[in-house]
Amino acid sequence: MTTTATPIRISATPGLGRTFAAARAGVGVSMRELSRRSGVSHSSISRWENGRTSVTGATYAHVTLALVDYAVERWAAS
Repeated sequence: MTTTATPIRISATPGLGRTFAAARAGVGVSMRELSRRSGVSHSSISRWENGRTSVTGATYAHVTLALVDYAVERWAAS
């Protein structure tokens, strides 16, 4: 028997999007650079940060890991 996993969806909430946008700004990465690093479109990140769309857990993980990677690179370079 084969089972298919249902993707986890993180609800579109302005608070979560604002928190993520603040974290992104705090490390100094642009939305476009985060898009390039994460493989998630700029428009998707924008809609998510503005609370206009939900996001899957996998997408959230890709964007968050790209953000952390950028922060570590900046820290290591300083």
